[in-house]
Amino acid sequence: MENCEQKLVQWLDFYITRIQDENYLKEYYYSKECYNEKNLKFNKEYYCHTNMLKDTLSMSIAEFLQERGKNTFGFAIQNMYANNTDEKINKQQYFEQMGEKLQECINDFVAPVKKGNDILNMHGGIDQFIYLVKECYADMICILALHLSLADYLQAFISNLGEMGKHADEMADTMLIARIAIVMCVVRYPRDNELEKYSNINEKEQQIIWGWGDDELEKIEEESECCELEELATEFSEHYIANTYKMDLKALINNVVDIIYDQKILKEIIRYLLKCRAEYYREMLQVHNKKNMAEIMQFYRTVQMDDTEKMFSEIGKIISQYEKDIRVEMGEM
Repeated sequence: MENCEQKLVQWLDFYITRIQDENYLKEYYYSKECYNEKNLKFNKEYYCHTNMLKDTLSMSIAEFLQERGKNTFGFAIQNMYANNTDEKINKQQYFEQMGEKLQECINDFVAPVKKGNDILNMHGGIDQFIYLVKECYADMICILALHLSLADYLQAFISNLGEMGKHADEMADTMLIARIAIVMCVVRYPRDNELEKYSNINEKEQQIIWGWGDDELEKIEEESECCELEELATEFSEHYIANTYKMDLKALINNVVDIIYDQKILKEIIRYLLKCRAEYYREMLQVHNKKNMAEIMQFYRTVQMDDTEKMFSEIGKIISQYEKDIRVEMGEM
């Protein structure tokens, strides 16, 4: 399987490089009717945006498996034939039949529509993966920017669950708990590790290097729903991120959130978010961003005070500035 993963990674790297190639895009990606320089520029510059990446992952994996699946998984057929005790089986016929079954499984796996709940599906897995990355990233940035406590963060979910008529104890091993567990790992990652990189910043600037310490747990009321969510997230971390618990294969395949039980995927998401956290700190310590951060904190305080009129005024300014930035980026201003 490691050999298969390496081949898939190599193919994905090739695919991403190809999708940025101007000649390839002109010849294969855009028809003459819809081709223009802006489309080309957008595709080349935003190929790593989550929505573009989602399409890239889906198309590249499907292309790889459909074109090279038999060769990649041929070892499995060879092993099955070698372990077969029926001497009457014709080798060539066996390989042809199993090759057809393998191709059928590949086609089902990469199909846009899932045929049943009892099979793994590529598009469902990618959807879950992208969702998890996007939501965890958004949560992390919100926590770092607004200096939210762990209790604040968990309470936001409790409020949403309450509106849906659900309770925290119903969330065990769901995508929500995986999301909370990942964010807790990233935000609780030792703050001192980052402060060491910025030995020349003053005390006020050090506040930008925000993170949760062990004392955050003490701020959560015992036996509250927030406490239940925290305990479920901690248990999830111990079971699946630390990998002290082995998931039963049948339970894994039949579970709608199967992808979140893979330790390698969970750890890669955490590594990615830690890099994002370090980049966030670096960017926020830039002079022009300090002013932006001050405005964001002021807006957050306004929301907390329930000053509706002032809040909508601030939202209007933010949207207006965002529209200007987009127009400048797209070359319209």
